[in-house]
Amino acid sequence: MRSSELARLAGVTVRTLRHYQQIGVLPEPERSSNGYRDYDVHALVRILRVRRLVALGVPLGDIPPILDAAGHTRPEILNALDTELAQQIERLTRQREMLALLRQHGTLPDLPPELAPFHAILQQVGLPSEVAALDRDQALLLTQLIGEEGARSLIRAYERLSDSGHANATAESLAAWAALGGDSTDDDIEALAQRLAAIYRPLLNELGDSTFSVPVDRSAHALAEHAYDLLNPQQRRVLELVEVKLAAAKRLCHSQEIQHAPPHTGERTPP
Repeated sequence: MRSSELARLAGVTVRTLRHYQQIGVLPEPERSSNGYRDYDVHALVRILRVRRLVALGVPLGDIPPILDAAGHTRPEILNALDTELAQQIERLTRQREMLALLRQHGTLPDLPPELAPFHAILQQVGLPSEVAALDRDQALLLTQLIGEEGARSLIRAYERLSDSGHANATAESLAAWAALGGDSTDDDIEALAQRLAAIYRPLLNELGDSTFSVPVDRSAHALAEHAYDLLNPQQRRVLELVEVKLAAAKRLCHSQEIQHAPPHTGERTPP
C-alpha cells in the first residue's frame, strides 16, 4: 500500500509517517520499480503499536526498543513513565489550585497566587487599578529576586498591610500617591511621605532587617528601575522621602538600643 493509504488506515498524516521514518520508529521500505514506496500490513501494525505507546505518554525516543522487544517490556520504562505522569498530575493539580485562588479573589491572573487574598482586600477598599498593576509587577520582580525566605516575608508583609487595622490606610495612602502630579505641593509630598513611612515603619521593624535582602548586582536594581520608569517626579519624590525617613528611624532605634544596653565591664566570665 502507498503512504497515503497507510496513513489513512493508521489514522495519522503522511507527514507523521515521514517523521516516524526520520527518527527510526518506522522502517522505510525500498522503492518499487515505479518509484513508489509500498508498505505491507506489518508497517500498519507497527504504527498502531506506536500510537498506543504515544497515548500512554511514552516518548518517541523510547519507543523503538519497546517495539523490538520479544513480547515483554522493560519494567524501568513503565516505572519511569508512571513517575513522570504522577509529577505531571501534581503540577496540574497545583495549577488548578492557583487558578481557583485567583478566581475566588478576582485578582490579576498573573499575580503570584499566594498574594491574591491580600491583593483582593486592598482592591476592595480602594486600591487604584494602576497601583494594583504596578504592585503586581513589583511583586513578580521581588519574588524572583529575594529567594524563598524573602518570599515568605513578602507574604507576611502583604498580610499585615491588608489586615483590618491597616487595609484602609494602606489603600488610601497609595491612592493619594497615585494621584500625585504637577499640581502637588511640597507640603502634599511631605505629608504623604509621613503617612507611608508611618505605615511601613512598624512592618519593617516586625519583619527584621534581612527581610528583603537582594544581591547587589544589576538584577537587584531592576526593581527600582522598573518603578521609576513608570512614575512621575512627584511620586518618585515621595518614595525617596519614605526611604530617608525609614532609614532615619532605623538609625534612631539602633542608637536607643545601644544607650540602653548593659555596660560591658571587660571582665571575663568565669568558666
